[in-house]
Formats: sequence, structure tokens, C-alpha cells
Amino acid sequence: MRRIRTLLSAAAVFVAAALIVAFVPTQYVLRAPGAAVTLVGSGLDEPPVITDLAGADDASDGAGQIIATGLDQSGRQTWVTLGSVIVYFLMPDHDVLPRDPVYASGVTASLNEEAIHEAQDDALAAAASAAKIDVVQRAMIQTVRQYGPSDQLLAPGDFIVAIDDKPMSDANSVTTYIASRKVGDQVVVSVLRGVEEQKITIPALGASSTNTALATLGVALANGYSYSPHITVRLSDEQAGPAQGLALSLVAYASLTSTRLTASGRLVAAVGEVSATGSVAGVAGINEHLASARNARASMLIIPRENCREVVDAGGSMTIVPVSTLAEAIAAAQRPPDSPPASTC
Repeated sequence: MRRIRTLLSAAAVFVAAALIVAFVPTQYVLRAPGAAVTLVGSGLDEPPVITDLAGADDASDGAGQIIATGLDQSGRQTWVTLGSVIVYFLMPDHDVLPRDPVYASGVTASLNEEAIHEAQDDALAAAASAAKIDVVQRAMIQTVRQYGPSDQLLAPGDFIVAIDDKPMSDANSVTTYIASRKVGDQVVVSVLRGVEEQKITIPALGASSTNTALATLGVALANGYSYSPHITVRLSDEQAGPAQGLALSLVAYASLTSTRLTASGRLVAAVGEVSATGSVAGVAGINEHLASARNARASMLIIPRENCREVVDAGGSMTIVPVSTLAEAIAAAQRPPDSPPASTC
């Protein structure tokens, strides 16, 4: 009888421990290699980067491929169990991280979406500059408040060129000028919509939600970039986030210049955040991105130079090329397969 009680007690402890492992949530974030996305290469039904240059996308015909690596990460509200933490800790190319440093307090989904779109704009502006296209920084409308003073008049993507015939250089200049006006004032906003400049009258400025004496257009602004031809990205935010900026810049450059960046049959992966001036910054989860490129059978992975010290596995037969600028990345992608890179990790 004593033995049975002992066995039952042990079984109860085991079941309790199993339930804890299986169901008790933890304050951790899980990272794993994600799926790579082909950005340039033969066989694409629709080009992911589109310009209004006739024939610009012919650069992909018969060329090698450029891919953006992926990173799978559990979300802010994802239920991460202790069992999952243990499994990810033991698996190669997987990471377990404390939740708070990854998901900073106060960063909402909308703010994260804005950051993604700003990173895309920066990457495309850098590509345009590399293609010797004039790029002008302007105040760009991100969102228009419903029922606000500019509702149905201004639109997301509009560039504000001037207000009341006074030139506006960036988002801050727009905010400063509107703040100098009074609630109820009429203003005329000159916007660049596509390739056409229009003058739009805002009948009456609204009041700020935080200060009723402060005038507002009722729009959210960011610094965007105006250039021609226009570039459109046909990718989801998950496929073209900040870490995919370098790959996006490369494919945009190839599209704008009708250049074949890679030799036929060659698969080049890239990861890194690109500023509008063409500098390449490091990204989180570099080893997961490396595994993503390896799983896609890439022959080369171009990464930010500052991530080199974090690389755990050199990639086997895959060459890892560190870069600090988009220009260096373009040169690396164009390097003949039989010639050594300028530097490796």
C-alpha cells in the first residue's frame, strides 16, 4: 500500500511538472530561421519591385537570384510555454530572449507599422541615389484622421511641397508652420501626388486633441523621399521589414538601372537595415538569418559589418560578406563567382 501511495505521489508530481512545462506562460520571446523570399530571379509571376520605367524589370530575366532572408519571432502577446523555451534553447539556430528588451513598452502595432514603412522608404531612396537619380526629402503624409480637417482632401503618400506658397522642406517645417496659424484658419496645401503637383484648399484647420489652442492639419507626417521614376513594393510588411532593407535596395537598384546584379544560376542572400544615405546597419537575430539563407541554398550572404562578431557558424560552403554601405553590397553581388570577396567574417 505504501508503495502504491509513493507511486501515485510520484505520478502526481510528474503530471504537475508536465502541466507546468506544457501550459505555464513565460516572459520570453522565441526566434527561429524564417522562410527566405526571392526578390530577383527568373520565374517570378509578378516583380516585387515595380518602377514606371518601361522594361526596367527586364533585369531579372535570366539573371541569378537575390533573396531576402527571414526571421520567425513570437509576438508580443504570444503564449510562450516553458516547454517551448526548453525546446528552442536546445535547438541549433534558435534563440530564447527576455520579452521586455525585444518588445519595448509603449511601442504599439501602429508605431511598429510606421517604422516598417519608413525603413522601406529609406531603402528605396538609397537605391535611387545609388542609381544616380535625384532624391529630394519632403514631408510625407502617412495617415489622415477620419473626419479631421484634411479628410477626403489630403491622402497618405502625398508629399507636402508648400503651404500658402511657402516652401516646406520636411515634416518639422510643416508642423512649425501649422502651429503658427490659428484654429479655423484656411490654408492652401501644395502636394505632389504621384507625378502631379496639386493645390488643395483646407477650409479650416482643426484643433489638436492635446491642446485645443494648437492648430492641426489632422494628418500624421514623416520625412519621405520624392524621386522619379516612382518605385512600388509589392511585398507584405513581414517580407519587407527593416531587416530586409538591404535586399530590397539591391532589387530596386537592379530594377532602376536594368542591371543584372548576379550571374545566372547564382543565389545571393542579403540582410541589413539601410538608411536613406546608403549606410547599412546591423539587425537582430543574425544567426537565424544566416540559417534562413543556408536553408535556401544561397551561395553568398551579404550582412552588416557590425553583425560579423555575432556570427556563430561561418556558413559552411556559403560565403558571408560584411558590408557597411549599399555600394559595397552592390559590388559584392556583382562579383564574379570565381573571384574572392573583398572581406569575409
